[in-house]
Amino acid sequence: MRRILLSTACLPLLTALALAGCTQDPGNLEIPFSIGASSVTCDTADVANIEMILTEISDEGGEELLEYVETAPCADGQVTFTGVAAKNYSLEARALTSEGLMVFDNFGPDSIKNIEALAGQDVVSKSVRLTPSPARILVRWNLNKGGAQVQCPGVDTKQFQLTIYDTAGLKDLLIADPIACDATAEELGYHIVPDPDRKLDGDQVGLIDVTPQDAQGNLVGTPTSITLDDPPGRGVSVKVIIDCNDEECIANLAP
Repeated sequence: MRRILLSTACLPLLTALALAGCTQDPGNLEIPFSIGASSVTCDTADVANIEMILTEISDEGGEELLEYVETAPCADGQVTFTGVAAKNYSLEARALTSEGLMVFDNFGPDSIKNIEALAGQDVVSKSVRLTPSPARILVRWNLNKGGAQVQCPGVDTKQFQLTIYDTAGLKDLLIADPIACDATAEELGYHIVPDPDRKLDGDQVGLIDVTPQDAQGNLVGTPTSITLDDPPGRGVSVKVIIDCNDEECIANLAP
């Protein structure tokens, strides 16, 4: 489903399809946000800008959806949308460092994710709570058998199970669901280790265990692990490469 990217005003040169969103007087939205405790500042959170995206919510399939994007300095305390068609929208909010890294977001379970724009009215929403963006673990593997590169059917290893620990190696932050050897890579050849409950606190991640398994979940060879020199930080991606020769696998950080 393709989205129409709009500025926060209905322009006369938009197509007739896009103009359908402007048949009522547009409204304005002011969306305040908060990061952590009241004592937290943009500087202490290392946040420069807040980006918010409104995407039209529709029960009808196949149509193009209205989308609005606005960015404001974190110090403003809110993001303002003007000229928004009167509809219901899903809301994505991202707190970005000066380098553009997302370090807080509203993707957690306790944040506002929907908002309504009213025809011809100024609406101030409830404050959107931004919580730390988890670190991400990305993994890929190279398989060799008898000195030759092979595909998954040629080895006993059918899946890889990753466990991520804190810096002391004592507390498991995430015991991830195994990733099938022949699963389709999701991001530039890497598989994203699933973290649906956002457990990977980037300020705590310190050790990654990799366990090669057969199709029944039994250990193949021996586990391999990586110790990080420092926690990666909020929102940072850690790339892991697993090199398997015959039945033994060694994991290393990508250069």
